[in-house]
Amino acid sequence: MTLDIRPEQVLEALNADGQFRHAARSWSIEIVLGIGDERYVLDILDGHVRRFEPTDDLFQACGARLAGTEEDWRNLLEPVPVPFYQDFIGAWFNHGFEISGDLRSVFAHYWALLRLLDVMRSLNPTAKEQ
Repeated sequence: MTLDIRPEQVLEALNADGQFRHAARSWSIEIVLGIGDERYVLDILDGHVRRFEPTDDLFQACGARLAGTEEDWRNLLEPVPVPFYQDFIGAWFNHGFEISGDLRSVFAHYWALLRLLDVMRSLNPTAKEQ
């Protein structure tokens, strides 16, 4: 089963989320999310998500990359994740998930990434079924 990522919903939900906007208020970065064979560009400018869309560009310039198998993302997006899939760091240290690029920026704004994960979880169709 393929994950049902709806970029326009994620973009709208992030821009409507006060916690995300606050956590990302001074952050400007392009992040590539690698979800299995699919890639998405998340473009943030001072806490506002300007763009969240799929990309076919294998050489997409970005400040950071968060990538894993589709199974990794499925586990991360579960309403109650199994151990070490509660956040990106647990998946990175224990399951081979990738966090790369400007790690100083990533960890300085990690709260914003946690909100991204929370928002994506809330939009996950399996979260609504439970």
